[in-house]
Amino acid sequence: MLDSFAVLAYLEGEAGMPRVRSVLESAEAKRHTVYLSLINLGEVLYITERERGLVAARRTLGAVEQLPLEIVGVSRAT
Repeated sequence: MLDSFAVLAYLEGEAGMPRVRSVLESAEAKRHTVYLSLINLGEVLYITERERGLVAARRTLGAVEQLPLEIVGVSRAT
């Protein structure tokens, strides 16, 4: 499970990017599944839009959709 900061680090080439790249490469090779919650995706898009604008957020969404991630919903455990 990746969080928003891991995804942003990967997309923006920040510290931690090599580790995230390794995890994604492993997922692409079908060694395991990598998840991103819908809430964390929202955080990625919110941060991108706030810092760089709506067009950049839309590009980021397209980039995330190309990654070997499974985006999962969230629910309240009872």
